[in-house]
Amino acid sequence: MQYRGKFDIVNKILRVCSKNGGKKKTIIMRDVGLSFSQTKTYLPRMLSAELIETRSDGNGGGVSYVTIDKGWEFMKIYNEVSRLVN
Repeated sequence: MQYRGKFDIVNKILRVCSKNGGKKKTIIMRDVGLSFSQTKTYLPRMLSAELIETRSDGNGGGVSYVTIDKGWEFMKIYNEVSRLVN
């Protein structure tokens, strides 16, 4: 397995959360390849950094995590830097 840095993981979470109105925690874990422990570390930090926000699905099924403006900006900068160094 290839080593993934923190910024790589944050970018991947943001990409997953940017699709179809957000994603639930278990979908993020599966699509990004995170353990429950890693997910419990990253999501609160990303919420406090205002990269993502939570939204209720309205059906009593919990919350979804959604990429917001600052998260979109992070992805844009991340992709520019990745393009320059690769």
